[in-house]
Amino acid sequence: MCNVVVHPAIRGEQTEAESVGVEPAFFEICSQFRFLEGAADVLSVPSNVVLTASFARKHSLSLGDAIDISGSSYVVSAILEDLKGTVIKPYDIFLNAAIYKDDWQPFDNYGSTVTLLKVRSGTDRKALYDKLETVCKDVYSSIYGQAFFEHLELSRYDELFFKETDGFFRHGDKGTLRILTLVGLLLLLSAILNYINLSVALTGKRAKEMAVRQLSGASRGGIIWKYVAESIAFTAVCFAAGLLLAEAFCPAMNALLNNPDIPIRVIWSPGYVIAYIVIILLVGALCGIFPAMMAGRYKPVDVMKGGYRRKSKMVFSKVFIVLQNALAVILIALAITMEAQMRKTQERPMNCNIENIFFLKDFSGEDNAPLKDALEALPCVRRIGRSSGVPGSINMGQYSTTRDGQDILYKLIRLDSTAFSMFRFEILEDFHAPQFNSVWFSDKSYAATGFDTDYHDISGTLSRRTKGCEQVAGVFKSFPTNNANIGEEDYAIVSLMRSEDIPFAAPVGS
Repeated sequence: MCNVVVHPAIRGEQTEAESVGVEPAFFEICSQFRFLEGAADVLSVPSNVVLTASFARKHSLSLGDAIDISGSSYVVSAILEDLKGTVIKPYDIFLNAAIYKDDWQPFDNYGSTVTLLKVRSGTDRKALYDKLETVCKDVYSSIYGQAFFEHLELSRYDELFFKETDGFFRHGDKGTLRILTLVGLLLLLSAILNYINLSVALTGKRAKEMAVRQLSGASRGGIIWKYVAESIAFTAVCFAAGLLLAEAFCPAMNALLNNPDIPIRVIWSPGYVIAYIVIILLVGALCGIFPAMMAGRYKPVDVMKGGYRRKSKMVFSKVFIVLQNALAVILIALAITMEAQMRKTQERPMNCNIENIFFLKDFSGEDNAPLKDALEALPCVRRIGRSSGVPGSINMGQYSTTRDGQDILYKLIRLDSTAFSMFRFEILEDFHAPQFNSVWFSDKSYAATGFDTDYHDISGTLSRRTKGCEQVAGVFKSFPTNNANIGEEDYAIVSLMRSEDIPFAAPVGS
């Protein structure tokens, strides 16, 4: 699979689409995808394309229609059901990967491609990994074990959703899901304790009823079963209400987990229905057994004489109240902690100016000079610079070597002089290097390199992505490199370049 953003021309009108190049065997491996029209083997012809149903419907395309992609004509040969509920991203167009043969290499996970394997049932994972590693060492003998290709990563399809993957796959937040599961279990435990507590409190009022039943011939087991049956019935009603609420709030929960296309949903398959019934029986029995035993432990004579109240003294109710209050304190503490952590990440110090600065992402691939001129003409815009990456959201990295020869990954921003002046980085040290084709290091990344005032030659380490920058311009105070929810920050560097030398740059305005 190789991932590409394309701009197909449909009936002479250009549009934007997410496309992916796949080998014809892709649909054999991912056999869960359903074709509405056409068949899986159409991509054996490089000039054929497969469209998803929503994209075809949006542009009124059907089998046999032609679309133009990057100057070449392709024929719509199959319509695929939209990719919902799958870890594969929702692409619009599937092309034969052979058309990208000049831009990608097989088995290459370095940039825009990923390799999928379908193995025989019962294949030993460790043996498979060893064989694949042998292939990689042979094919990439000069780079395997270094930098970006430090080791081979082998993931099963059902493991991809909770892995940090780029480009091709959707992924969810496992940490958030665990927290929500923990909170849900604590709430369930609190509800169970609350039910038991209330039931025990009402036992005194129902004691005479139970005594009359025993005097009428009811057994102690019958009394216990009555309590348990009432608890199970009550649990079933509450469970049904909970399912309805869960169904109603599913969209909100899916949005919270950042991936509504792989939804959390209420499932009604036979296996799940059996699981629901088992949960109802277990929770109902757990809630009812303790109050039932409390009610069945006293003799009818004691109840009639008032001995029950003298013996119970509500000791158990007090215990359950303490437990329930303790759970409430824990839940409140969790809520306060999560709120404080969220606020801390949102208000993290940026160590640069971000006030009234806007970053406009441009994926068109076209010359954005006309866009820049149009933006500068707006009365609300003071100035426009060009940037590839911004503080707090950097996607581009570059491996280099430290002074002692160790690999280090830098997160790189490329700015022109206007954008650089907008951010007003907090400069800690200025080496007075030439304005352009020099690199600024954060204090954290500069310390990690092993450089010092007398030794900071980078002429042979950063040239691939920084177009021959040879000097360290200076050191600034570290700013966040990742989104607030990602965590630990990386080593940041800023390359100051001429506007026209920055590839894939986008406008930055204030």
